[in-house]
Amino acid sequence: MTDPLYRVELTASFLERLDAVEEFLTGADAHFAYDDLLALRQYLLGDYLILYTQAESTVYLLSIRHHRQLSFDFARLWHS
Repeated sequence: MTDPLYRVELTASFLERLDAVEEFLTGADAHFAYDDLLALRQYLLGDYLILYTQAESTVYLLSIRHHRQLSFDFARLWHS
């Protein structure tokens, strides 16, 4: 059985705050940071981190992890 699809909508308040973030970053000559914000997004849901992105009218869920799954394998990351 296929799971139902959900539509994601942004409220007027969210869009206003997003506009304020863009205005602040543009004024600080850091518009690239706003572009980064729009390119890859994170959502915390309880103990879970969800990564998603949006392209046109579609939201793509990229990954989900429990906070205890985050990697702290420093030996693998830093080779001697």
